[in-house]
Amino acid sequence: MDRKTIRFGDPSFREIINDNYICADKTQYIHMMLKISKCCFLSRPRRFGKTLLLKTIDSLFQGDRKLFEGLWIDKSDYRFGKHPVLNFNMAYAKIRTPDDLIIRIKDVLRFMAEEQNVKITSNSYDMMLEQLLKKAYQKSTAQAWSSWWTSTMLR
Repeated sequence: MDRKTIRFGDPSFREIINDNYICADKTQYIHMMLKISKCCFLSRPRRFGKTLLLKTIDSLFQGDRKLFEGLWIDKSDYRFGKHPVLNFNMAYAKIRTPDDLIIRIKDVLRFMAEEQNVKITSNSYDMMLEQLLKKAYQKSTAQAWSSWWTSTMLR
């Protein structure tokens, strides 16, 4: 009998599922959050599962339905598709001054723009964020439209 164990550290959702670790299925709550609101604020104590919840959402937005087989969301009306995910992790930043924070924010925004393969032209962090969000959205919408168009025309 293959016994499941708990995974410690900071694993991805994919690692937990593929390596058969114990994991609470929170996909029903994620589905409710997505249906109810476009914006959620997660406030919980340390070591309460916020990071794993966000990693689960990230995996869900990658559109890999096979990864969610057997979980609640697999049987739901959720339409699996690929969506851009922007992850602002400031956990390991060494921030001592307001200037350090601005530098870190700009670095994170530049990195995410590269990751999303979009170009941001501003050097102001607020405009950098706006450009990143708009361009990532436009790119994902264009890709979804292209995918829909291709599948419709091939029928």
